[in-house]
Amino acid sequence: MKKIYGLLAVSLFFSATFPSLNYAITTETSETESSTTEETETTTSETTDEESDSTESSSTDSTTSESTETTSSEDMSTETSSSESETTTTTTSSSKNSSTKNSETTETTTTVKVKEKKKPIKKVQPKKEKRIKKETTQVSEKVNYNVTLDGGNFKTTRNETNEQFVMKIGNKARKIAHKNDLYASVMIAQAALESGFGKSQLANEPNYNLFGIKGSFQGKSTSMLTAEDTKSGYINIVDRFRKYDSYEDSLNDYAKLMTKGINGNPSIYHGSTKKKSKTYKEATKKLTGVYATDRHYDAKLNEIIKTYDLTRFDKSFTETVKHRVGKDDTLRSIAKKYKVEKESILELNKSIDRDKPIEEGTTILVEKDIEFVKPLNKKYTVSSDFGSRGKEHHNGIDLAISSGTSVYATGKGVVEATGYDPSAGNYIIIKHNYGLYSSYFHLKEINVKKGQKIDMSQKIGLVGSTGNSTGPHLHFAISDKVWSNYYHPKEFVDLD
Repeated sequence: MKKIYGLLAVSLFFSATFPSLNYAITTETSETESSTTEETETTTSETTDEESDSTESSSTDSTTSESTETTSSEDMSTETSSSESETTTTTTSSSKNSSTKNSETTETTTTVKVKEKKKPIKKVQPKKEKRIKKETTQVSEKVNYNVTLDGGNFKTTRNETNEQFVMKIGNKARKIAHKNDLYASVMIAQAALESGFGKSQLANEPNYNLFGIKGSFQGKSTSMLTAEDTKSGYINIVDRFRKYDSYEDSLNDYAKLMTKGINGNPSIYHGSTKKKSKTYKEATKKLTGVYATDRHYDAKLNEIIKTYDLTRFDKSFTETVKHRVGKDDTLRSIAKKYKVEKESILELNKSIDRDKPIEEGTTILVEKDIEFVKPLNKKYTVSSDFGSRGKEHHNGIDLAISSGTSVYATGKGVVEATGYDPSAGNYIIIKHNYGLYSSYFHLKEINVKKGQKIDMSQKIGLVGSTGNSTGPHLHFAISDKVWSNYYHPKEFVDLD
């Protein structure tokens, strides 16, 4: 007598979507798939019903992805008419978190076979449960540069949005880098690369983590999905990252990490300091494979530095002043007054004992950052900002205000030049003690002369609309050379 064996048909369909990989962390995709198979067979004299339910579920959350397949079998025997029926049903459903699109496909095939002979059907043994670890990946925001992993093609296009991010942290980075013997250009480039120019979830409120530094800061942290570059390719893990109250906290913590290192290896990042690296390119090279696992980390940082001219932030503008110690002065209070670190005061004044009070009447030296004030003390409107303006580059900032409004010197210095220019109109250029020049264009009236010493906030002229001007306003600019090498005035003066 011929043996008839039931056929078990199981169809499993998987669908997985892995988005492109960049540096900023945002969301992750989850997929759920299920497949169910049922089979029933019947003979004339002896019938065995076997039901096999095969279920596979895949669930993905923000931390793990796992797929589980379970098969169970049950056997039942009855007597029915001489027939054999085989039914297979497969259902696949896929849902994606990235949109509201859902797709579901159901296929059903039924085959009926008539047999005159009967034979017990061999029982199907249940499958063992198995677990398949499903790889997760990082989903990133689209940022304004193209990343290729062969190291041969990394380009970034300068744009206004990214420039605003640079200006937002640039002057803070300049000051912090100078105090810690670091390259501000490298610091800013790292912040831009690690945070997607401030667009990543980790860099935004309430995290403010610009550099992707892991661990906790003052007991605060957040968990994020991150990609690590290995010899076999990128792998994805969930890790804890430090959480800050501001960008300034993030910049200061980065500087501390570069100078103090990590537990067990305090000098791990010392190669990136100005003392150890003669150029910013040497510094980025020494960070590659140490600060980040990306083998092309230096090439990417160098491209950002070049595109956004970040080396301009490597030049520090400070002045050394004398401070006469008062009755209630302490090392801490003096440092707070000048917004400097206590260590920088001790560095300049070797005779001071950090463990003893400073004697009243003692004169000490303090190196402090330059201080500029607004050139106008009345409400104005920024009519044209620094940067690209059509095919031209606007080298200053235009402050629209009524004609005849008083203009004040932004800092102490000496009048370098005055006069009239067809484009700038009536102008004044002041040379300051720390290697910078401030310029004032389109004036109605000039109240100072070349060579005259000027105090901060001293009145120097009146707002006008002379030269190439469309209306009364002050064109205010800061540079490190006369008529060239301009900086964004907002790097030095709060003009918002």
